[in-house]
Amino acid sequence: MKKLFSFVAFVAAMLVFTACGGGNTPKAVAEEATQAMKDRDAKKLVELIYNDKEGEASQNEKDMLVAMFQEKMDKQYEKDGGIKSYEAVSEEIAEDGKTATVTMKIEYENGKTDEDVMKLKQNDKGEWKIDMSK
Repeated sequence: MKKLFSFVAFVAAMLVFTACGGGNTPKAVAEEATQAMKDRDAKKLVELIYNDKEGEASQNEKDMLVAMFQEKMDKQYEKDGGIKSYEAVSEEIAEDGKTATVTMKIEYENGKTDEDVMKLKQNDKGEWKIDMSK
């Protein structure tokens, strides 16, 4: 009985560990951002962007970013018919473990394919976010 309990506890711990850690990788965040673009969800996309003044960004600043990204996504949708599919083809984390790049292969509804390289950066909480700096 003790062995069974230990095994169940181990499996439960592994499930919790993988569930919590799975979404906090550069690849996972890049895929989440691309899905937000596919869904034309500018609000979700803005939540995934690195902000060095995390709690200080005003609602006006966030609203302006949402409006800007929504306009860009709408134009992309009109031009290419929206995103049909996407795939992360590479993930490179810098030696310091604080920055990364993820290359996404994106196929649009009109048949056009594109590769987009996303830069990511960890915030103070250790969460990976899209780095929009140049």
